[in-house]
Amino acid sequence: MTHLQDVAGGVCPPVRACFSYPAPPHAGIYPDYLGCECLFDQAQCELIYDSAILDRKPQLAHPLTTALLQETCDRLIGQAKTSTGISGEVYQCLMAVPGSFPDMESVAKSMHLISRTLRRRLDDEGTTFQAIVDDIKRSLALEYLKTTKMSTEDVAMLLGFSDAANFRRALKRWTGKGTEALRG
Repeated sequence: MTHLQDVAGGVCPPVRACFSYPAPPHAGIYPDYLGCECLFDQAQCELIYDSAILDRKPQLAHPLTTALLQETCDRLIGQAKTSTGISGEVYQCLMAVPGSFPDMESVAKSMHLISRTLRRRLDDEGTTFQAIVDDIKRSLALEYLKTTKMSTEDVAMLLGFSDAANFRRALKRWTGKGTEALRG
């Protein structure tokens, strides 16, 4: 926690702390020290933080180290999404042909399923087909905007948007930022 506070630059207590062991006699002081709800007899030990902490710029990091770590994290998150369960299979189907986003019926057919079964299995994993499509489009949009000089119109076309205005609205919904802010 102290290291994270140093890196994040300020107080950032976890939302919840989970411990895999039974509550000790002094369990009452845990919330005082950690500043959050503490649960015992959990499956694993973990500190759970609000995802807003990821938007903070590291205070002690060297710019090159920051860029390298961000790249590594993005790659690992991407690999995790594409390697687990039915949603991982959907990610792989959707990314098989860059610039082409088949509909749910086509993806289900390629997976030898009916769309109703695919929808149910994705629901069991806590996601939807549209959420996966949006995640892929968001990731690609960020990559294109940060690493290329393509126009907003070209990026919109590559991602299957009918026009740049619809793309800009989707980008604002996904990130809360406009194209110029994301290019910087």
